[in-house]
Amino acid sequence: MRDELGILEEAKRSLKLDDEQLLRRVGDDFRRVYAGYRPMDAQAVNCPLFGVDRAGLGYAVDASTGGATLHQVHTYTWLNPAWIDVARLKEQAAPWQQYAILGGMWSPFWHDAIDLLGMENLFLTMFDKPEIVDAVFGHIVDLYVESCRRIFDAAGEVIDIFFRK
Repeated sequence: MRDELGILEEAKRSLKLDDEQLLRRVGDDFRRVYAGYRPMDAQAVNCPLFGVDRAGLGYAVDASTGGATLHQVHTYTWLNPAWIDVARLKEQAAPWQQYAILGGMWSPFWHDAIDLLGMENLFLTMFDKPEIVDAVFGHIVDLYVESCRRIFDAAGEVIDIFFRK
Protein backbone atom coordinates (compact mmCIF):
# COMPACT_ATOMS: atom_id res chain seq x y z
CA MET A 1 0.00 0.00 0.00
CA ARG A 2 1.35 3.42 -0.93
CA ASP A 3 1.58 6.17 1.61
CA GLU A 4 -0.10 9.53 1.08
CA LEU A 5 3.13 11.39 0.28
CA GLY A 6 4.15 8.74 -2.24
CA ILE A 7 0.86 9.14 -4.08
CA LEU A 8 1.20 12.95 -4.11
CA GLU A 9 4.74 12.72 -5.46
CA GLU A 10 3.62 10.24 -8.11
CA ALA A 11 0.70 12.51 -9.12
CA LYS A 12 2.99 15.54 -9.45
CA ARG A 13 5.51 13.57 -11.47
CA SER A 14 2.99 11.98 -13.85
CA LEU A 15 0.99 15.20 -14.34
CA LYS A 16 4.16 17.33 -14.51
CA LEU A 17 2.87 19.71 -11.82
CA ASP A 18 4.46 21.41 -8.83
CA ASP A 19 2.82 21.50 -5.38
CA GLU A 20 0.72 24.61 -6.06
CA GLN A 21 -0.36 23.45 -9.50
CA LEU A 22 -1.51 20.13 -8.06
CA LEU A 23 -3.50 21.89 -5.31
CA ARG A 24 -5.23 24.02 -7.94
CA ARG A 25 -5.84 21.03 -10.20
CA VAL A 26 -7.69 19.15 -7.46
CA GLY A 27 -9.60 22.25 -6.36
CA ASP A 28 -8.00 22.58 -2.93
CA ASP A 29 -9.46 25.78 -1.47
CA PHE A 30 -7.26 26.33 1.56
CA ARG A 31 -3.59 26.97 2.21
CA ARG A 32 -1.64 26.19 5.35
CA VAL A 33 0.66 28.54 7.27
CA TYR A 34 3.29 27.09 9.56
CA ALA A 35 4.94 28.44 12.67
CA GLY A 36 8.64 27.73 12.81
CA TYR A 37 10.57 25.98 15.55
CA ARG A 38 13.62 27.81 16.86
CA PRO A 39 14.95 26.44 20.14
CA MET A 40 16.76 29.02 22.22
CA ASP A 41 18.30 26.29 24.36
CA ALA A 42 21.70 25.24 22.97
CA GLN A 43 20.99 21.60 23.91
CA ALA A 44 17.78 21.58 21.91
CA VAL A 45 18.98 23.26 18.69
CA ASN A 46 19.16 20.06 16.64
CA CYS A 47 16.42 18.33 18.57
CA PRO A 48 13.00 17.52 17.07
CA LEU A 49 9.82 18.14 19.05
CA PHE A 50 10.04 16.48 22.46
CA GLY A 51 13.51 15.18 21.63
CA VAL A 52 11.99 12.26 19.76
CA ASP A 53 12.95 11.41 16.21
CA ARG A 54 9.55 10.58 14.75
CA ALA A 55 11.14 8.43 12.06
CA GLY A 56 11.50 5.73 14.69
CA LEU A 57 10.63 4.83 18.24
CA GLY A 58 12.11 6.95 20.98
CA TYR A 59 11.86 7.00 24.72
CA ALA A 60 12.85 10.40 26.04
CA VAL A 61 11.55 10.08 29.61
CA ASP A 62 12.97 6.99 31.28
CA ALA A 63 9.68 5.35 32.03
CA SER A 64 10.30 2.37 29.77
CA THR A 65 11.46 0.44 32.85
CA GLY A 66 8.73 1.89 35.03
CA GLY A 67 11.32 4.06 36.72
CA ALA A 68 10.12 7.57 35.92
CA THR A 69 9.24 9.69 38.90
CA LEU A 70 7.11 12.80 39.06
CA HIS A 71 10.32 14.72 39.68
CA GLN A 72 11.82 13.34 36.43
CA VAL A 73 8.70 14.26 34.49
CA HIS A 74 8.60 17.79 35.88
CA THR A 75 12.34 18.41 35.43
CA TYR A 76 12.49 16.96 31.89
CA THR A 77 13.49 19.60 29.33
CA TRP A 78 10.04 20.19 27.90
CA LEU A 79 9.68 22.34 24.83
CA ASN A 80 9.31 26.00 25.54
CA PRO A 81 6.42 27.67 23.66
CA ALA A 82 8.74 30.65 23.13
CA TRP A 83 10.64 28.41 20.69
CA ILE A 84 7.63 28.43 18.35
CA ASP A 85 8.51 31.13 15.82
CA VAL A 86 5.40 33.01 14.73
CA ALA A 87 7.16 35.91 13.00
CA ARG A 88 6.39 34.94 9.39
CA LEU A 89 2.80 33.69 9.64
CA LYS A 90 1.15 36.82 8.20
CA GLU A 91 3.77 36.97 5.46
CA GLN A 92 3.07 33.32 4.57
CA ALA A 93 -0.67 34.00 4.37
CA ALA A 94 -0.42 37.19 2.28
CA PRO A 95 -0.27 35.57 -1.19
CA TRP A 96 -3.20 33.28 -0.41
CA GLN A 97 -5.95 35.79 0.37
CA GLN A 98 -8.35 34.08 -2.05
CA TYR A 99 -8.11 30.85 -0.01
CA ALA A 100 -9.13 29.88 3.50
CA ILE A 101 -6.00 29.95 5.66
CA LEU A 102 -5.36 26.97 7.91
CA GLY A 103 -3.19 27.65 10.97
CA GLY A 104 -2.37 26.38 14.43
CA MET A 105 -0.26 23.48 15.60
CA TRP A 106 -0.76 19.83 14.98
CA SER A 107 -1.38 18.61 18.52
CA PRO A 108 -0.92 14.84 18.61
CA PHE A 109 -1.17 14.44 22.40
CA TRP A 110 -1.35 10.66 22.37
CA HIS A 111 1.45 10.29 19.85
CA ASP A 112 3.69 12.52 21.93
CA ALA A 113 2.98 10.59 25.12
CA ILE A 114 3.56 7.29 23.31
CA ASP A 115 6.82 8.56 21.85
CA LEU A 116 7.96 9.75 25.27
CA LEU A 117 6.99 6.70 27.31
CA GLY A 118 6.49 3.89 24.82
CA MET A 119 2.99 2.63 24.03
CA GLU A 120 2.91 -0.42 26.29
CA ASN A 121 4.49 1.46 29.17
CA LEU A 122 2.07 4.38 28.75
CA PHE A 123 -0.89 2.02 29.15
CA LEU A 124 0.67 0.22 32.13
CA THR A 125 1.63 3.51 33.77
CA MET A 126 -1.94 4.80 33.31
CA PHE A 127 -3.00 1.98 35.61
CA ASP A 128 -0.02 1.74 37.99
CA LYS A 129 1.01 5.39 38.30
CA PRO A 130 -1.69 7.61 36.81
CA GLU A 131 -0.08 10.70 38.36
CA ILE A 132 2.94 10.19 36.04
CA VAL A 133 0.75 10.05 32.94
CA ASP A 134 -1.30 13.00 34.16
CA ALA A 135 1.89 15.03 34.56
CA VAL A 136 3.18 14.04 31.11
CA PHE A 137 -0.12 15.00 29.46
CA GLY A 138 -0.20 18.21 31.48
CA HIS A 139 3.15 19.31 30.08
CA ILE A 140 2.17 18.31 26.54
CA VAL A 141 -1.16 20.16 26.70
CA ASP A 142 0.48 23.24 28.23
CA LEU A 143 2.92 23.38 25.30
CA TYR A 144 0.21 23.17 22.66
CA VAL A 145 -2.18 25.58 24.36
CA GLU A 146 0.49 28.25 24.79
CA SER A 147 1.95 27.66 21.32
CA CYS A 148 -1.47 28.05 19.70
CA ARG A 149 -2.10 31.16 21.80
CA ARG A 150 1.15 32.64 20.43
CA ILE A 151 0.15 31.69 16.87
CA PHE A 152 -3.26 33.32 17.16
CA ASP A 153 -1.95 36.39 18.96
CA ALA A 154 0.48 36.90 16.08
CA ALA A 155 -1.75 36.01 13.14
CA GLY A 156 -5.27 35.21 14.27
CA GLU A 157 -6.80 37.78 11.96
CA VAL A 158 -5.45 35.95 8.88
CA ILE A 159 -6.21 32.39 10.05
CA ASP A 160 -9.63 31.13 8.99
CA ILE A 161 -9.38 27.49 10.12
CA PHE A 162 -7.87 26.33 13.40
CA PHE A 163 -5.84 23.18 12.90
CA ARG A 164 -5.73 20.73 15.75
CA LYS A 165 -5.72 16.99 16.15
